[in-house]
Amino acid sequence: MTGADRVVVRRAERRIAVAVAGAVLLVVAVVGVLAWLAGREEGREGAVPPGGEVPVEQASDDTAALALAGVVLVGTVSAAAVGILAARRAVRPVQEALATQRRFVADASHELRTPLTVVHTRAQLLLVRTPTDDPRRPVTAQLVEDTRVLGEVVTDLLVSAQMDGQDGAVTREVVDVLPMLHAVADSFEAIADRVRIEVSGEPVSVPAAPTALRRAVSCLVDNALAHSPAEGRVLVAVAHDAAHGLVRITVGDEGEGFPASPDDRRRLTERFERGARSDSARPRFGLGLALVREVAERHRGRLVLGDRDGGGALATIELPDR
Repeated sequence: MTGADRVVVRRAERRIAVAVAGAVLLVVAVVGVLAWLAGREEGREGAVPPGGEVPVEQASDDTAALALAGVVLVGTVSAAAVGILAARRAVRPVQEALATQRRFVADASHELRTPLTVVHTRAQLLLVRTPTDDPRRPVTAQLVEDTRVLGEVVTDLLVSAQMDGQDGAVTREVVDVLPMLHAVADSFEAIADRVRIEVSGEPVSVPAAPTALRRAVSCLVDNALAHSPAEGRVLVAVAHDAAHGLVRITVGDEGEGFPASPDDRRRLTERFERGARSDSARPRFGLGLALVREVAERHRGRLVLGDRDGGGALATIELPDR
């Protein structure tokens, strides 16, 4: 179960426990008060006060008060125990459903990768064999693009499911960041259209899961390309902040930038959320910034959405350098 799922389950568990415990405690309190009133009336009717002693009415009241306090104490403990047990039994099906859902996403994504790769490869071959003056070429080119995007969606789901299955821990190895950034930039060269991707920075390594980190950077570059104007630039860089023990990977564009509202920026990091429509004709689907945030957090880092000097958006992945 993922950290986010665990938070949701625990929150539901607490609410159910409080509700059940409150109901049980209310019943116990009502029964205790009724028993106290009944005992008090019985003491008044059946007791004859001997001379010089404490009045029997007062003694019966004291005894009844002690009995009521004991009932309330036992009732409180019992209510808490019943609430906790009821809450755990109530959320158990939710936990099992979430685990089943994660397994299904992981299995389905894994099984879809191979056929989608085959379809994408065949679409590319079809495009290569289609003459440039053939009226069907634009449709074929769009088919290549659509299969590529669909493959990325499946990859996003698989990476997310794999991290979910690791229950908060990721298998890390030393990753040379600058060569990885160049490799990501090269992979987008064919679809960058008239947007230039520029990579800069210093050689630095970081402990990370290579596949997940590369996919996170690819998501940021893809998002930047989608929001960049024609003849614009996507600036990809890495820097080492030794003073704070951080490695910062930044991806900036010259587009309209992120929303100014902090709530809107936070919403963009939720799954399947989309920002304002860009000028790009490329479809925008998948986990996007939500996946980037998950990858950063699983590496004990964070995703920061900001503004680039000179205009445009700037997304930063901050990771510990060790």
